[in-house]
Amino acid sequence: MMRAVQEEVAMSRANQERIQADLVASQAVNEELCRNLQTHTAEREGADQGPVTPPREFPTPFSTEIVEAVIPATLVGPR
Repeated sequence: MMRAVQEEVAMSRANQERIQADLVASQAVNEELCRNLQTHTAEREGADQGPVTPPREFPTPFSTEIVEAVIPATLVGPR
């Protein structure tokens, strides 16, 4: 009986050590992902982002150059 309890305690310790090692590895991966996200976010904020045009989901008679033309925000249209 005592031997069975000792074996169970040993198995439990081994399991706890394995879980702890998995946790440490998971934390390292999480930290790397956070660094990558921060780098990517900083790059996007530093890049000159122009206006984003949503993709066309319907046919249009206009050429690609006309459809994809960027209209300045300062443009004042007819009144």
